[in-house]
Amino acid sequence: MVRGISVVVSLALILAGAVLGVARTADADPPGLDITVDGTGVATYPAFDPAIHRYGVTTTAATAGTVTVSVAAGPDAAVRIDGRPAPTSSRTFTGLTSGDEISVLVTSAGATTPYSFVYLPAGFPKLERVPAGTDSPSPGYVFLTLALWVSPSPTYEAAVDANGVPVYVRSTDTAIDLKPIPGGYSVGRSTTVPNGGSDLVELDSAFREVRRRHTSAPVVNTDGHDSVLMPDGSAYLLSYEPNVDTGDVDTIIQQVSADGTALFTWNSKDHVDIEAETVTDRSPANPNRADYAHSNSIQVLPDGDLLVSFRHLSSAFKIARTAHDGYAVGDVIWKLGGRDSDFAFTDEEGDPDGGPCAQHTVYQVAPGRILMFDNGSGPGGFAPPMCINPADPTGPTIARPHTRIVEWAYSWDETTHTGTAHVVRSYAPAGRFALFAGSSQRLPNGHTMIGWAASTPTMATELDEDGDPVWELRDPSATPYFTYRAFKGAAPDTQRPDVAIASPAPGAVYQLGAPSDPVVADCTDRGGSSLATCEVPVLSTAVAGTHSYEVTAADRAGNTTTVKRSYTVVASPTTPAPTAPTAPATTPGRPDARVRVAGGRPTGDNRYDWTGKHRRTVRLAGPVTRRTAWVTVVNRGEEPARFALSRTADSRRFRAVLTSADGVRRSTVLAPGEAWTIRVRVERSPRARPGDERVFLIRVRSATDPLLRDAVAVHVRAVR
Repeated sequence: MVRGISVVVSLALILAGAVLGVARTADADPPGLDITVDGTGVATYPAFDPAIHRYGVTTTAATAGTVTVSVAAGPDAAVRIDGRPAPTSSRTFTGLTSGDEISVLVTSAGATTPYSFVYLPAGFPKLERVPAGTDSPSPGYVFLTLALWVSPSPTYEAAVDANGVPVYVRSTDTAIDLKPIPGGYSVGRSTTVPNGGSDLVELDSAFREVRRRHTSAPVVNTDGHDSVLMPDGSAYLLSYEPNVDTGDVDTIIQQVSADGTALFTWNSKDHVDIEAETVTDRSPANPNRADYAHSNSIQVLPDGDLLVSFRHLSSAFKIARTAHDGYAVGDVIWKLGGRDSDFAFTDEEGDPDGGPCAQHTVYQVAPGRILMFDNGSGPGGFAPPMCINPADPTGPTIARPHTRIVEWAYSWDETTHTGTAHVVRSYAPAGRFALFAGSSQRLPNGHTMIGWAASTPTMATELDEDGDPVWELRDPSATPYFTYRAFKGAAPDTQRPDVAIASPAPGAVYQLGAPSDPVVADCTDRGGSSLATCEVPVLSTAVAGTHSYEVTAADRAGNTTTVKRSYTVVASPTTPAPTAPTAPATTPGRPDARVRVAGGRPTGDNRYDWTGKHRRTVRLAGPVTRRTAWVTVVNRGEEPARFALSRTADSRRFRAVLTSADGVRRSTVLAPGEAWTIRVRVERSPRARPGDERVFLIRVRSATDPLLRDAVAVHVRAVR
């Protein structure tokens, strides 16, 4: 993690260019080691064990970014905290923010072991790994979106390791369905366009937002339950669209091209006999009566057709995406489950089975095999009976208040247009009943990842090929968080570590042979693989002339950052000395901000100002209550640098929301010429009247030198 906390490294004068490095990575963990993190409202997990190298630091609002790290190591061990020697084996940090990471490197017997402590957003739960079976989960990270459905709470996006420690974490107002995609990740977040529903947000390999997608008009209520991004840049999106003619809420499936053009649109109202097929309560007293279909998962099958799950039909449909075998585009080829099922179901014993019931995730995992998170339903209230009665398939629906993860083997007869499906494997532990949401995912090694959603306190379980648990993660608190899905995948570290040099200043001058200032630097990392080395030089004054030196940080994924600085050694008038070739001085990283709005040119490029005179105007008219501007920051220096972003406070009439929720943003380490773009959403409140206006000043500073700064502004005006 990166912070502007300086480190003083004092060493004896040695040969020019000598560096303080970190020894090889340890093959064995240091003996007699203990590391604690203290602070107001602070707790760490898992319990410290020298064999475990990453830890979460839970916090409250009272923690206020301040913690103390203390290391108890053997007498022969050397300790570095954020890359610097720690003679007292203790260090207090201030100004920490969500996602920052503290690095502890312990060197013993010539080998170095890295430990990392991730500062979590306030309220993030203390997760617990539960040993199960062989306790040997498959490689990868588990992607979660944590929330409390029983009371208002933040939502946390997180990719966690087997101990529940995040390599990525973000607090937001709402988010669902975080998962890897080629080249990055995707997640459903609150929309930034003036409609209902949510946006499908694409993130890059460092979890930075790069674009948003939503359905194409007239379909305006994008739903975040599931999505599929295609190799051609298009995306399949779901929508819950109110039908003004019927008063119902239709499910719409839309394929949208990379430029937002609708390529395919399918509406449930054209393919469902609502009163005959829905398993929901359609009485006027039910506030959810309109949502008769409720799609919640979509998969593009190998043949190009779509497999879509409908909770409120207790069925999954195979839908023709192209015309083939006598089917037109959009035709329902078959319905698996529900009142209009084309399949007959049997259980593992060959007895009649009711098939899916209020299921949430339905994916084909092999030809003729479907894996399903089959929620079941309760006897009433929030979870009314929605299960087909195998003894009376056309009769009233029944309750089945337990959840099962079921794999169906199915066959389909194209001549008779009928099929059979039987249970080949089912996992239904006692007491597990997820009223809603949930997931099941087949992993490459044959294991199955389960996200338990509303069935808390267990969040996720991994089963081996035989269906036996090998790993579980839970929230043991009195009010446990749940995750919408739990998806396992890779989260490679693509972020370079950060190096911040505070002293000596660029171009420092020393007398020949005189002591030099100690180098003041910090090496930190936030990409998830942990800091591995921090090489800090000792400056030599043995030769007159201008010299350069480097500080280099590397993480365990092989990402490196090197910052170069120069200093000059001058000879006294009476002391002739050889001179070294002059090395060119380098310019520290400097932020250059520009701002643009949709349809307009950017302003502020290569123009430095702290008052925000370079601005763009956004007009909010009538029902349009929000617009988006983009601020791009370019590193105009010759050294890698990290920049911090802040903004003007909100007013009662206008509000500005940056990409994340806390109003202050910091970039990753930007190479010279590299750019960082952040979205600024401006909103108009009902209090705003025509003519009201506000200027949101967006300021950006260097993380190491606050005098290197720039600013732009977004001018918001209410019209009509």
